[in-house]
This record gives sequence, C-alpha cells and structure tokens, in this order.
Amino acid sequence: MKCIKHYFLTICFSIAVLSCTKLNNSTDVESSLSESALADLVGVEWIADSLMFPEGSYIPEAHKPITLEFTDDGRVGGKAICNGYNGVYETGESGDISIDLLRWTEIACHPPLVDVFYFELLEVMTYYERMDNKLYLQDTDSLNSIFFTAAE
Repeated sequence: MKCIKHYFLTICFSIAVLSCTKLNNSTDVESSLSESALADLVGVEWIADSLMFPEGSYIPEAHKPITLEFTDDGRVGGKAICNGYNGVYETGESGDISIDLLRWTEIACHPPLVDVFYFELLEVMTYYERMDNKLYLQDTDSLNSIFFTAAE
C-alpha cells in the first residue's frame, strides 16, 4: 500500500511541475515580442497577396482569401483557403520572426495541398517587414516569401 501511495504522490508532483512549466512557457512567449513587432503586426487582419517559392508562385483568389492575424500575447492564427489554423510566434531584433503552428483543421479542398503548402511556408519564415499596409515575410535564404495586405 505504501508503494501505491508513493507512486500516486510522484505522479501528482510531476503533473504539478509540468503545469508550472507550461505556464512559464506562455509568459516567455509574451516577453519575447518586441515593442516594434507588436506595433507592426498586432491588430491587423493580413490578407495574402501571393506565395512565392523557387518553383513558382500562387496568387490566392479574392473569394477564397488566406488570412493571418497576430495577437499581443504571442499567438498567431487565421484561415487558409479551407482550413483554419493557429500557433505561436516570436519576434526579435531587426525583423526576426519565428512562427510555430500548433494545429489546423483538415478539410479537403480545391486547389489541393495549397493549405498545407501555406502552413509549411509560414513555419520557415524568419524575417518580416511592414511598409504601410503591406507585410512581407521571407525565409533565411530568400527563396520563399509571402506578401500580405492589411484588410480594410
């Protein structure tokens, strides 16, 4: 009986420690957002104008917009052609950005695979620049990029 009681207490302690760690990670995300990034990114719904990659490009249709929104607590989300998504982001100095998607819906749509391709592009973006109502995201090698316009 002592062994079961000891095992139960160990599990409870582990859960408590992991819960605290998760809360601390949330705080770390918030503190890793620069003031300029918050001013540049937050409070705007961004509509994708084009997805650029070495093999070509994709221009979203106006009636099926691809959206992106940043919050001041380090979260990111939006809607691709058919699927909604969300995740977390961090910013650094000189336009550095990191986007990690946590989940998205898995609705089949046409054109096929554009949503998945967009999600993969978002996760390799490492640099952002805002100019007026335009937002530009680019990867480290400048091979992939996404252009957005602020929704009116």
